[in-house]
Amino acid sequence: MGFGRSPHILKTMRYKKDISLDIEVGDTYIDTVEVEFILRKENSGEGHYEFWGFTGFNKGQDYYECDMYEWDKSLYTDEQNKEIEEYLESRFDHILQKINKEL
Repeated sequence: MGFGRSPHILKTMRYKKDISLDIEVGDTYIDTVEVEFILRKENSGEGHYEFWGFTGFNKGQDYYECDMYEWDKSLYTDEQNKEIEEYLESRFDHILQKINKEL
């Protein structure tokens, strides 16, 4: 991106994904949780531009950013929900990279 220009938001969407957790809380083992991500598709391109008399077009790349995620917390105890939240927070960048590869 050039000179502080904001990316172009192309659309927003909901995306459900089963996340493998492999965590143990007390006597309970949680291997997967269905998480719903609220995503926005953006593009890093600047489009048409002119620089010192030269014109061009920067197509950029599409990518997804996540504004929010949620899961059905009623299926888990408070302690389990806390562990799930910590797991997702600690691996958030990796999870978002995988989503971008899938979409």
